[in-house]
Amino acid sequence: MAQTMRSIEVMHDWEDGDGRAAIDGLLDVYRRNSGGSADERTADSVRLSAKTGLLREDPPDVWFDWPGKNLEPYLEADVLADLTDVWQEHDLESRYISGARDVARDEDRYVALPMNIHRLNNLFYDVETVESAGVDPSDAGSPREFLEVLEQVVDATDAVGLIQPWKNPVPVLQLWETTLIGEFGADTYRSIVDGDVRANRGQIEEALELVRGIADFVPERSLFLDIAEAPVEFVSSNAAFYVQGDWSTSVFNAAEDFSFRADWGHAAFPGTEGLYQMNMDATLVPKMIGRTDAMDAFLATVGSVEGQVAFNAQKGSIPPRTDVPDDEFSPFQRMQMDAFEHSRSQPASVAHGLAVRPDRYIELLTTFVSFTETWDVDATTRAVVDVLGN
Repeated sequence: MAQTMRSIEVMHDWEDGDGRAAIDGLLDVYRRNSGGSADERTADSVRLSAKTGLLREDPPDVWFDWPGKNLEPYLEADVLADLTDVWQEHDLESRYISGARDVARDEDRYVALPMNIHRLNNLFYDVETVESAGVDPSDAGSPREFLEVLEQVVDATDAVGLIQPWKNPVPVLQLWETTLIGEFGADTYRSIVDGDVRANRGQIEEALELVRGIADFVPERSLFLDIAEAPVEFVSSNAAFYVQGDWSTSVFNAAEDFSFRADWGHAAFPGTEGLYQMNMDATLVPKMIGRTDAMDAFLATVGSVEGQVAFNAQKGSIPPRTDVPDDEFSPFQRMQMDAFEHSRSQPASVAHGLAVRPDRYIELLTTFVSFTETWDVDATTRAVVDVLGN
């Protein structure tokens, strides 16, 4: 029988939708297997709330945030617990994919425990609409060719070319990085985010031009759609395409008469076939309060096969462990798991904080707010070069 433990405080921002179901599933596994209880603290900005708690010396026991370069301020302040023993005790190094290991590590120690992988370079499409237009979404070999496909759709049908959630700048920044990868490759993208921006100024500018061209096929109402509303709009409209992370599929799956393959399909965004542009969520632990049995049990749940099935099957993401059976995942998720296994590169996302520091991330968001207001490619190019080149 599981031993009773004190309650653990868990901070996250999954208050509804796929995230709510996912965290509920994970916490159920934790409670059932450990006998422990969890007090949830939800926050609109987990990063800000965790920082405030750390400054007040009253942090949550665990919280969820993006790994990778997003962790640099935490590391500079030396506030993250060393989780290397958790990785070693549960033999996670041999079971996690390399990309998840890399973004969880600070030199020779682990400071985070990833629990999922989201794919960003998804081109979702309405089967009936693209068939009516006589287009094959997988035929476009680049973002530039995708513009031709969009033109063909609007010429041949009365459908909207593309639905996008452009109420806030994150999806616009995400579309730009996906377009950059699709047109110029993952190596160029990595070179840019690593600071070699001036040599690649032309590629930055051309990717922005392509996004502006794609925007011509996006209805004006997309400017008022957030990331939760846009997939609902895609399901209910006759739009041909939707470019977004795989979390959108939870909305597709919940809709009536909107089945995978029969009604909606998926292809890699043009030019990114064989790539898995990724975002992750990871568990972090504060250094100042010391680990407890309850915290260790929770970390064990996050890293376990059972925990990752419970979370990812609901979230629309895939597990970072390579040994998780796919029985409880949807056909789409199983396809994504296979795509990840056979991908030749897994570029980490700028739009979700893995590839840039938080200060640069905020500056980029401000830049892309202005971009959607003006569609000024020259000004946006200068701003991106300044942000990533400093």
